[in-house]
Amino acid sequence: MISGLALLLLLVTGCGYSAEEKAAMKQYEKQGKKNAREYIEEKYGFKAKVTDVTCDKVNTGPIPDFWPGPTGNVQVEMEYKGEDFYVYIAGDEETIEGVDDYQMDEIMEDFEDILEDVSGLKAEEMALCYGKFLTMDDKPEGNGMISTYYDGENLDEVLHEQNFRLFCAYIDEDMSDMDEVAEAFGEGCYLFVSYNSEEDYKTCRSESYYNLLGTPIQGDVDKNELFIREYYSLEYDEEEYVVNEVLEHDGFYYTVEDGSEVYFEEAEIDDPDNWNGRGFLGAEQAMEAYSVYTDADKITLYIPVDQIDGDGEYGWGIALQYVADGEKRYKRSLTFDTGEGDYLVTTIRPEGYTDLIFTVLVSTE
Repeated sequence: MISGLALLLLLVTGCGYSAEEKAAMKQYEKQGKKNAREYIEEKYGFKAKVTDVTCDKVNTGPIPDFWPGPTGNVQVEMEYKGEDFYVYIAGDEETIEGVDDYQMDEIMEDFEDILEDVSGLKAEEMALCYGKFLTMDDKPEGNGMISTYYDGENLDEVLHEQNFRLFCAYIDEDMSDMDEVAEAFGEGCYLFVSYNSEEDYKTCRSESYYNLLGTPIQGDVDKNELFIREYYSLEYDEEEYVVNEVLEHDGFYYTVEDGSEVYFEEAEIDDPDNWNGRGFLGAEQAMEAYSVYTDADKITLYIPVDQIDGDGEYGWGIALQYVADGEKRYKRSLTFDTGEGDYLVTTIRPEGYTDLIFTVLVSTE
């Protein structure tokens, strides 16, 4: 009887690219290198050295494809005077039309200088995505691939070759005028976040906390609101300016937008067994339960881990009990850790809920 591993090896060795496909990809690489050299010489006026070339392959989705078909395009890694850069260009035809990131450092530096002049603020961190930044999956950071030549005066054209996205982090700064910054740079997606302190910034630092390449761009802000003084976001015509109010109750913290009211009362939850199969196994209560009364659209809870009973060996989470559409319901709320893992974090949107109660449950098996 053939084992699973042996069967896999048999399948893999029995498949692969045909001789015709291998020959085609070799030709794409050869033509692509020639195209890239001529494209760079035409655009910049110098001859660059090719150091590597890769055929672009069809991305078939989440199911692995051991032998993805080539698209006919290639990624060419090049070098000029000690500087490495990338070109993405067709390899299945002669052309001098492509995109590259040779000027990326210069563009980033100039953009940061202009941003500081316009805003009057020095960002602790800036992440700018522009150009065809999803060209190839294996390009480092996949950013800054453009066809436009940057002459030092046409930054607007460069940024708007495709819509750009910007994230900036600040410490204890007012974000209320950042709409003027967005207006100065034009259509795009913006997120400006101001942290309460340098310590809070260091806890959350990294644009990966935010939805830089997704929608909405501020989609991951909730998990860090405990550390954020305020933020401004703009995604095309969707604008939001939020000043967080951080409050404390019985050792846990919560944030709401200015003007919202929240009240908590100690409460009793139903039998923890009701949550088994809903994100818990052998559920046991590990914190006091609280009823929530509020007019807020959302509440973000921060439960200090040191306030929770048990060691969480089998997992813990924030459990919700509520009534919706006349039916009592039990669920485990989507929960995050903060940057240091010191809090369990979840955002509750109470609209449509009555008799809302939360607590922390732990799995014991």
